[in-house]
Amino acid sequence: MTSTYWFGRQPPADAVRAWGARAIYQNLAIDLLWDRQSWRPDEKPPAEFEQWVNKIGLPWLRQAVKDEWLPGDSDRVLTLDEGQYVMEACPNRSFGYLYICAYERVVPVTAP
Repeated sequence: MTSTYWFGRQPPADAVRAWGARAIYQNLAIDLLWDRQSWRPDEKPPAEFEQWVNKIGLPWLRQAVKDEWLPGDSDRVLTLDEGQYVMEACPNRSFGYLYICAYERVVPVTAP
């Protein structure tokens, strides 16, 4: 998908790269659809970010919606902040969708 239309929550303007999705969300289950996902920038991200989304961010989110019992009429935002990478998700009171965003922050360079 191109970034002409963004699916999911909006990433911060200064994000290095981001992934967003509007997932089907019913009975605390998340169903990602291939045509409701966006990447920024449009090219395929480095493997490290993509792996974080798939191996850490999404498994965390699937468990968090159950642990927190996040209903579809909620406007509460769940956040996983691991420093360089962040994932956020919220139903936005949609009664059926979960708006998700994962993004990479600029890592400040520290002087030795």
